Amino acid sequence: MQKENKSHNISKDTFSNFLGSISEPIVILNNEGLILECNGGFANFLGMHKNQLVGKCLFNFSFFDNETKIILKKRLKKRIKVDLVDNHRISIQSKEGRKYVEPKRNRTKYNNELADLVIFHDLTEIIQDQQKLELTLHIEKTNLKRVNDSVKSFAKFPSENPYPVMRISKDKRILYLNEPAKTLLKNLKTNSNALAELNRKSSEALQSGLKKTVEAEID
Repeated sequence: MQKENKSHNISKDTFSNFLGSISEPIVILNNEGLILECNGGFANFLGMHKNQLVGKCLFNFSFFDNETKIILKKRLKKRIKVDLVDNHRISIQSKEGRKYVEPKRNRTKYNNELADLVIFHDLTEIIQDQQKLELTLHIEKTNLKRVNDSVKSFAKFPSENPYPVMRISKDKRILYLNEPAKTLLKNLKTNSNALAELNRKSSEALQSGLKKTVEAEID
């Protein structure tokens, strides 16, 4: 969105006295990406000294990959020409590792030269937490799929199922028992209440004709 306000001129003294005291990373660039000024927060953010940055072209450093550099160069020239506020997230490879930032940019003037003032909001912790959450969800989804695949496999091959599997006809004749089911029925022969509960649940399932999951406590 185009702004109607005229660009404010920032002198070196103003930057040093005010913006320089802000802890968030701040840099002023000309339309070629030359670093006209930066604060200590920007240098610290990149793990460098201020004198290593000022007077150098931002895009000559290895902070960004080539694709990001091309995009940033185009946006920088466009912003300086038409005074656009342009915010988006980017990643930077600093000496401390990969960091994620959201640059807040505005057209300005530095010592009467048209420039781009950029304040970097560090989103590294937020992005890393999101990535950890996405990884956790992916692992949970993978585990759930593995369980579902196992259940499907057991359904096809009930003899391999570690849990009791019984197939009962509508007239309540036992058509199939796997080994765990045989053991269960053997143990239930001495428990009339449990057998009655099993019979009742089976009858309900056969009458409804629907897939049904029930829980029953058997002592």
